[in-house]
Amino acid sequence: MLPLSEIARLRATVDTEWRSPVADAVGVTWSIAPGRSRWWRSSASHVFVVPGSETEPRRYLRFVPTGTPQALALAQGASQLVEWADDGLGAVRPLVSIDGTLTPTVTTSLGEMIAMLVDEVPGEEVDADDLDEARAREWGAALARVHLSPSTGADRPVSRSAGILDDPVHDAVVALQSAVDELTLADAPRGAVHGDFELDNVRFDASGVTFFDADDSGSDLLAVDIAHALRDIDGGALGAETSPSLVAAFFAGYDAVRPRTQTERGHERFFSLVASARFVCRLPDALDARGDDGSASWLRDLRGDLDAHFDWHAARIVSEAPAAIEALRVTCRSAPQPGRRAEGRR
Repeated sequence: MLPLSEIARLRATVDTEWRSPVADAVGVTWSIAPGRSRWWRSSASHVFVVPGSETEPRRYLRFVPTGTPQALALAQGASQLVEWADDGLGAVRPLVSIDGTLTPTVTTSLGEMIAMLVDEVPGEEVDADDLDEARAREWGAALARVHLSPSTGADRPVSRSAGILDDPVHDAVVALQSAVDELTLADAPRGAVHGDFELDNVRFDASGVTFFDADDSGSDLLAVDIAHALRDIDGGALGAETSPSLVAAFFAGYDAVRPRTQTERGHERFFSLVASARFVCRLPDALDARGDDGSASWLRDLRGDLDAHFDWHAARIVSEAPAAIEALRVTCRSAPQPGRRAEGRR
């Protein structure tokens, strides 16, 4: 996620019609007329909507400051989408700029930005309340195909030091990562991951599942990618309901394409806790502003919402990690040992 100070910096340039000279400067790279792009949101990147016309679909313009972790993620994600699109996996293909690049660097009043542009994805957006078992199976199968792709993206960065966290949270994070380090490739395979294959990043239509937003893609434990995707229907997020039938349908679709290992099947809760631990390690980097100034109530509200999510995930790993780790180790100790190949330490 972008630092809150960066979100506030961009927000200050947005007028009452949701336009920004920063977005106008970026949009020129795709011949988007000034004033057409309208601010939609800022999270992992600044996102502006470019309204469609009779001849062009609606599009999304995304950009972040250069020289930041988010810039590297945006560039790698755009390239990964192209690779997955070429493989016929249903990824949206970013649009090439007028200078022939996927992610051009543009000079704006807020400094240099790296940007990308995508068409609106066809199909229906389905949230957790409207998801049915048939679509859950499609969703699971689509992620399994991503996991079987030949892509060899860079390892996703995993924070190993949590010095700024309170002791109980720090200890839980370290314990979970130590348990991950003990896993072998036979226990928990690694491979290409999307990183954010939640329902809000996929669309459904008669031709199947289309997906986008691959900024968190790379190489990682496949089971953690599954856990992140499912968090809105398996209780892995603040306020999320648990739907066993939908989770079962997702796994039925997934396993039909890529059968999971015994460890992956039996320890979904452990991998969900690993996803929570990674969230609490990454989020503090974004929490650099509070919005204490009364004129920035939106920032204060956003900070409060993020603090609540952080507290929920932190409390979860502290309370649940010991039992989940012990259960995992019992399974791994009882599994046959010959022929198992140790995974290299990260």
